[in-house]
Amino acid sequence: MTAFSITPTIGVISIGTPWFDVATAKRHLDETRVVLNRLGTVVGPEEVIVWEHDLAPAVAGLANARPDVLILQIGTFPIGDAPAALAQALRVPI
Repeated sequence: MTAFSITPTIGVISIGTPWFDVATAKRHLDETRVVLNRLGTVVGPEEVIVWEHDLAPAVAGLANARPDVLILQIGTFPIGDAPAALAQALRVPI
């Protein structure tokens, strides 16, 4: 099997905090998703995750989608435990 014989499922999530430039982070996320859609099937939240209580549902959604790889986009500044929670739950290259 070559790398081009499969269509990868690419997880993408942008994390940040609400008191920085979330609008710019959202624009970057949208632009990233456009590029990634050319390479495979993109899964993950379409909004920047800025609240701790939104992280668990986002991680669960990504886990259900079973991505082959995860792009962790630092939208502004990350929620403290987000990278570790993603790595532990998904167990895919980040």
